[in-house]
Amino acid sequence: MKIVHVEDNFLPTSGYQLNFIAKWNVRHGHEVTIVVSDSLLPWTSVGFTSNSLEKMDREYESQYGVKIVRVHSKRRISGREVLDRQLFQITDDEKPDVVMVHGFGTLTGLRFIWKLGRLDYPTISDSHMYPVASVNRFAKVFKIYVRKLVTPKIERFSLKIVAVSPATKRFMMDSYRIPSELIPVIPFGTDTDLFKPDTSQRSLTRTELGISEDAFVLIYTGKIAEDKKVLLLAEAFANICRQKTSGNPVLIIVGSGSGSYYEKVIHTLESVNEYVRYVPTQEVWNLPKFYQAADLAVWPGACSLSFFDAQACGLPVIAENIAGNDERLSHNNGWLFNPDSLSDLEDKIKEALRLSSEELKQKGYRGMEIAVKNQSYDKISREFENLMIQEIERFRKDGRK
Repeated sequence: MKIVHVEDNFLPTSGYQLNFIAKWNVRHGHEVTIVVSDSLLPWTSVGFTSNSLEKMDREYESQYGVKIVRVHSKRRISGREVLDRQLFQITDDEKPDVVMVHGFGTLTGLRFIWKLGRLDYPTISDSHMYPVASVNRFAKVFKIYVRKLVTPKIERFSLKIVAVSPATKRFMMDSYRIPSELIPVIPFGTDTDLFKPDTSQRSLTRTELGISEDAFVLIYTGKIAEDKKVLLLAEAFANICRQKTSGNPVLIIVGSGSGSYYEKVIHTLESVNEYVRYVPTQEVWNLPKFYQAADLAVWPGACSLSFFDAQACGLPVIAENIAGNDERLSHNNGWLFNPDSLSDLEDKIKEALRLSSEELKQKGYRGMEIAVKNQSYDKISREFENLMIQEIERFRKDGRK
């Protein structure tokens, strides 16, 4: 198949879903092009990238055999890119067998939906939305707009919109009245070629970071930003250190940030700095060694994609009890804490500290089994490819090509 992925934003050095799906599409014998904006605004925080966009694109293309075509973004509105009108001509020029438009609720996604019936190729789309992430000033208006104008178009052309979880599917059905049969569920995943346990690397990275072998290491990866609630983790960890809890805890923070919130996080950890290791944002292929050096991963806010990478490396996870995380941590592979509860987050970390190394490893092992069996991007990409083949056959059967 000739597959074209259309996305608002794409950072070649990151570990987002498209980075891995495109790679595995090629591994499975398909020809792949990513058509995407020239905007890097979601990653303009200090330290997120030091290379030019062109250099990153060429390196990704060379490494994975994926073609990247950039489309000019005129502006960014409410986190959505307004792509130049050449978007459709550029996509047409690739002569795709199928187009996957990532993010049906973006302006780009909606533009493709409005063109259904006039495109020379079948399309599928997806949604990564959870209720907790859908709160903004336009949410109510957008919900009404989709129900009245977009959903009828989706139903008329039987557009498949892939949900990344059962919670996402429920959200789309409840909020947008999209029929269940048009919402297959294909979850997020991890690249198990890259993310896996490695005891020798564990020792090397600990030595590199000046962490003793007997330390209990927590890790957080991602933006140091308010929506990720990193300050809550900083407060919990500082309290645990001051209480001289047994277990010799050390916190690794892999990520970058800026502004007043970032400064609050740094200030909160100042009194326990000897137990903290700061690592700037890393290119995705450098991340595994930090997970491999840790005993426990913690994401105090939101549903982080990094969850799956940590799990593949054999780490149990602590995350806030919200839709999405409750599904991910339903296999005795970690802990859920009450959202925004400092005391409950502290309690869950202390509970992990009290476990024997074998008990902790067993929790991590359960998560790793799930990652390898169900969440490998090798498997997930094949699920997308099977859906694409079905849509190509339906498109041709309908006589539209």
